[in-house]
Amino acid sequence: MTIITHADGVALANAFLEGFFTGFKANNHEQTLQHLLADKMSWKWSDGAAGEGTSTDVVNVLKNGWAALCADGTYSKPTIVVDTEQGRIVIGHECIGNLTGRLPGSNIIKNVMLHALMVNSNQKVYEWRCIWDNNHKPAVEAAAQVMAKCGIDMPRDAKATQLITREEGEAFAAEYLKGVSGGFAKNNHRELLGHMHADQLSWDWADGTKGSGSKDDLFDILEKSWGPICRDWIPIAPLVAVDTNNAIIGMVFNHCVNLTGGFTDETNLHLTPIAYCIHLDEDKKIVKHNASWNNADEQLVGILAKLAPKLEAATQVSEGVNVTAQGILSGQ
Repeated sequence: MTIITHADGVALANAFLEGFFTGFKANNHEQTLQHLLADKMSWKWSDGAAGEGTSTDVVNVLKNGWAALCADGTYSKPTIVVDTEQGRIVIGHECIGNLTGRLPGSNIIKNVMLHALMVNSNQKVYEWRCIWDNNHKPAVEAAAQVMAKCGIDMPRDAKATQLITREEGEAFAAEYLKGVSGGFAKNNHRELLGHMHADQLSWDWADGTKGSGSKDDLFDILEKSWGPICRDWIPIAPLVAVDTNNAIIGMVFNHCVNLTGGFTDETNLHLTPIAYCIHLDEDKKIVKHNASWNNADEQLVGILAKLAPKLEAATQVSEGVNVTAQGILSGQ
């Protein structure tokens, strides 16, 4: 079932970014952004802001927090992922803000943000998750310079310690993506990525694969689904956002895959955006893994349909492998 088309999802993402950043200029997100939000919604952000309520409630959180502190903002290099079947839109981008408390002066800071939006059938956002490095030193220092003058609470989580540093998160992401890419060459993700996963974890992927269990359960699924389908997996300029307080790493990027089904006479390249959001435990092991992409993409569906006869024939002679085009698309 399609909740939102890819084109509509991209349009909504662009409108969301424009409304979000335009609203900082006059602290008027009720005019620039609220019309994109559902009447009832939830939110959870890296600064500790979280709740359930009305669209007015979340706009007021902005108005009394970051929008009171940030006089202007803009963004660059957005990558947009639309999961048309689950109604999830993930937006990754660099951002620049001027943290002045609306007083004379300039405190320009730069960061990386990831928005994960869930939309309903009316194409309104009913869930807004946002991650960034809330302990980013330039931003913390700029905010501290104006807090006493403004007389407003600093809009950041009061946690005393970070669960992970930005540098650790970026290094983890680089190692993880290297393992994902390398694992498709020999269908050996268990060998390359096993040490990065906790013994028990949960997962939720755009193809409908969803559950919880041991890391062996997860690798069993991968080895009998996308593992034998995909021969090459190449990430292109990943954008990484690290929530240092909560040990969450978001990755958004275009990637090129070669879907061969394991057959030497097949070459089927597919370029598409994808997003990962992974949660780490205190040992810096993955305990939650979300992956978003457009699983209903026409080119992807066409490639899998083309491979289906060969794959179905192969399952009759390859014990333990149960891969079909329909199974991949439905997460079974």
